[in-house]
Amino acid sequence: MNLSDLPLTPSTTTMRFTVSDDQAGTERFHLTFRVTRSP
Repeated sequence: MNLSDLPLTPSTTTMRFTVSDDQAGTERFHLTFRVTRSP
């Protein structure tokens, strides 16, 4: 399934992209993709 197959709109889609470095020097990659559909 491709994301392009979903009827996504800015009002129903929330994307968060975070890249952080901790004190150990390891890179952490976090991606959150949430789709809320109105009833």
